[in-house]
Amino acid sequence: MPIRGSITLPGDKSISHRALLISSLIPGKNLIKNLATGEDVHQTLKCLNNIGVQTSQSDNMLIVNGGGFK
Repeated sequence: MPIRGSITLPGDKSISHRALLISSLIPGKNLIKNLATGEDVHQTLKCLNNIGVQTSQSDNMLIVNGGGFK
């Protein structure tokens, strides 16, 4: 008998930092799913918000409105 199901793993901290930084540089709306929830990732997000990067959270997704290179 086959086993069926699904599993969701927590977000990786290192990849989450990179995803935030890279998505802040790409113009337009960028969707990040399963972002790590650690305090250091939260601080990276806060720093990006402080320099004008707009973000919004929805369930397990973060939308980053990247500004591109200026």
